[in-house]
Parts: sequence; C-alpha cells; structure tokens
Amino acid sequence: MDVEARLSRTEWRPPPPMCQFQVFLMGEPERSDIAARAAEFGLWSDIGGFGPDGGCPPPPEIWPMVGAGPSIADAVARARHLVMLDIAEPGADRLAQVLAATRLASDLAADFDGVVFDVGALRHFHPGGWRSPLAKTDTSIVNHVGVRISAARTTGRFHAATVGLGKFGRPEFQVRRLRPKLITVAAELLLDLGQYVAEGALVIPGDTVGDPDLQLRAVEDTSAVPLPLPLPALRLVDAETHRSATRGLRAWARTNGVI
Repeated sequence: MDVEARLSRTEWRPPPPMCQFQVFLMGEPERSDIAARAAEFGLWSDIGGFGPDGGCPPPPEIWPMVGAGPSIADAVARARHLVMLDIAEPGADRLAQVLAATRLASDLAADFDGVVFDVGALRHFHPGGWRSPLAKTDTSIVNHVGVRISAARTTGRFHAATVGLGKFGRPEFQVRRLRPKLITVAAELLLDLGQYVAEGALVIPGDTVGDPDLQLRAVEDTSAVPLPLPLPALRLVDAETHRSATRGLRAWARTNGVI
C-alpha cells in the first residue's frame, strides 16, 4: 500500500520539516556570498550582527541538552555575526538536502572562525564536528540524529529517544521504560529506523517494525526528551499487548546480531 493510501486511513500526518542551522561567526562574511552559497544548494539564508558583547551562549546548566561546553560557549560569546540556514523548498531527497545544509553550515564556521547550532538535533559543533566516528558515509544517520537516554520515573528504567528526525519531516522514535541491558539494543533499532525514514520512508501510527516474528507497533506519543516544547514522536510497543517493547527488542537484537 502506497503512502497516500495508508495516510487516507487516518487523520495523522507527519510533522512539518524543521531543519535550521545557526552559525555563529567571529569573521565577517559578505551577505551576497552567503546568499549565493546557500542558493546553490536550494537553501534559504539570512545574516545578522551582534553587538560588542557578542552572542549569548547557552548557560552551563543546559550544556548537556544542547551538546555544548566551555569551548562552544566561548565561541558563541566571541561571535559578531549570525547566519541562519534553512531548506527553502523541501524536496524528494530530504537526506541530500539536510546533508547539504549541514556541510555548508560547517564550512561557514571553518571559513569565518565560528561554531554551529543544529537546532533540529539540539547540538552544537565546531567545524567538521557533525561527523560521527561511527559513520561509514556522510549520509549515515548518526551524523544527523542523536539518541538521548533519560531516566524514567520507575527506578532502574530508562527512556531512549531520537532527536533530529524532525529535520527530515518525520516524528522522533522512542522506547520507554527500558532495562539497562536493552539500552544499546534500543538505540541501535532507533537509529536503524531513523536511517529508513530519513531516506524517504514513512512510518505512521499503527505500523509494525522490527523482527517479523515478534513485531513492535508504532503508537503516537510525544518525545521523552525533556524540552519546553514536546516533539512529536512514535513510541514502539509490543505489537500484541501494546505494553513493554522488551520481547520485540530482544527478537530484533538476535536477528540482527546486536546481542
């Protein structure tokens, strides 16, 4: 069944794409040069300036949430210019567009002594810092999406959730109330699904994923990542019981050699 036919069965729609990069620069770029470089990749751009006090760095208490640290905070504070990048018109190959925007943001930071805030993935990075040592290619999802682990209210349990799939116009994936030994398995599965949808596929509420013999079902939720504005998400649960994802995670891990 094609995507349109499946979506006709439900009022649910994927979230609008949100792919914005804020590039904090010490050097002064030419507005026309920035516009031309952005337009080459179908990107929208804008440039503004800071006063003599520079940019406003994230406070230390939220550094872990936004991938920041002392060097990032110092670079933002020293910045005199801010370039905003976004995708002007979402196209069929969303992954290629996100990659182009990421590369340009990183290149601008390298050319003008700056750092980047990837808003969709809630991370800051220095030039080139968007590339993960685990990635085989630049299109690998680990370069563009993270997995956040947070403690559940239940003692000894954890939530795992992606952050960054909104850049591709897709809801985040998550698994709640994990035992510690299944955190790595859950993260692997979430990234695997992230790669799948970033390349153009769509998972909607009610779809099943994972091991064919012990499937997981996607149900509509909001992200377990603690943010002021909750991100739309799909939570993975047991396809039969709609409860714990443990059985499905273990089956998927055995099939894929994760454990």
